[in-house]
Amino acid sequence: MIKSLSQHAADILTDVSETEWENEILAYGLEIIIGCLLNLVFIIIAAVWLDTLWSTMLCFISYISFRHLGGGVHLETWTRCLCTGVILMVGLGWIADQALPSLIIKGVFLLAFSLGGWATCKWVPATCKKEIKDEKVRKQQKIRTLQVLGLWLVACVALFYLGYNKFALALSFGVLASSFLITPGGYWVMQTLDNILNLIFKRRVSHV
Repeated sequence: MIKSLSQHAADILTDVSETEWENEILAYGLEIIIGCLLNLVFIIIAAVWLDTLWSTMLCFISYISFRHLGGGVHLETWTRCLCTGVILMVGLGWIADQALPSLIIKGVFLLAFSLGGWATCKWVPATCKKEIKDEKVRKQQKIRTLQVLGLWLVACVALFYLGYNKFALALSFGVLASSFLITPGGYWVMQTLDNILNLIFKRRVSHV
């Protein structure tokens, strides 16, 4: 549905003089924008219902900022990515909103910082399809991702200093989740989830 809607919008917006390739690029861009907006809407609705809006949004912001530059694994279909993303962000936001011990919060923060730095230096940019082999491009992407990690670090330290530990934890969860999906372990988990879902849906179809 999202793909067909994006293609229809691209057909309307594309000038007659533009090529089919340009039309496909526009349609793909619109598909990403619409998908992100829907993802955000569902996350906000669920977070408001659970009364964890601030924690969830901080988790989402740090997650999407790091993931946008670092890359990482995706599930096979947009619907699966949407459901998994909503559950992950809302779940982590809810956990961050609980009264957790300071030691655990700081432990998650240190783990997020360590994994974020390691994953960036070793695997960024991480792609699901075509590997980026240009060393100059790879180096630039690593630097940009490390810059985002640096901004995240400053924000977390400031929140700790001001006593907003749960918000620092929310930011840490976002980077931790995004970093994990860059690693081979993250790829394995998502591929295993895809395989399980494919098996479930295949069995359902065979029983119809």
